[in-house]
Amino acid sequence: MKYNLFEKEAAPTWELAKEKLIKSKTTTRYNGEFETIFPYNYNEKNTFVYEGELTGPFRIEEDFTIYFYSDRECIELGYRFLGVGEKLVGDKIINVPSIGQYYEWKEEKWVYNISPHKIDLIAKIEKEKDEILSGGFLWNGKYQQRCRAEKDLPYIRETLENFELIPNYSLKWYFSNLPEGYSFNNKEEFLGLRNDGMIFIGDVFKIESELKLKINSARAIEDLAFSVEEEYNKGLVGFTLPK
Repeated sequence: MKYNLFEKEAAPTWELAKEKLIKSKTTTRYNGEFETIFPYNYNEKNTFVYEGELTGPFRIEEDFTIYFYSDRECIELGYRFLGVGEKLVGDKIINVPSIGQYYEWKEEKWVYNISPHKIDLIAKIEKEKDEILSGGFLWNGKYQQRCRAEKDLPYIRETLENFELIPNYSLKWYFSNLPEGYSFNNKEEFLGLRNDGMIFIGDVFKIESELKLKINSARAIEDLAFSVEEEYNKGLVGFTLPK
């Protein structure tokens, strides 16, 4: 049990009531034997004891009882302020759970904010695009050709130039899943790889553009109810992607 020893004076505000608190002590129940709990401070004429937790703002009444303010009174007196997801119903503060991500607490209700939803989806589209290009596609359904703009595409262009410049040029091309390499003996076959790669890259960027347009024109949460990964997979249905 928690025992709180107060000066025996009324206090009409919480600020004054807190000043009247002499000390608090948690101990076993003593059935009103407060001299045992506060042997050097308790005096029935000048002090009184409140048994229990001081759970919130309070005042001391004229009859030396503790009055705890209701939630409404706490707000009216400036002792408490409503937080996010909180509203006053009657004299009690209740918590209203959030509906979900991208909802903001406004005027005592959760309101959907489409802007951060759009920002997150666009970032997800770009991340998915980069991962798809980095993983590439399976040429002829077997050989993994990555399509990184800073590495793979320039190398493909340089290799085509070698076919143009060097007579009887033969090439061993190292696909990501073929460490022993694949031999290209003519330009036409390698050109087929290049063309498939360009179509693949074009489709990836086309999907990115279409999804961003869809997002920018969205007006409601229902307009953004799609999976970025699934949209890319549908758009690249003509290609086999690595697992």
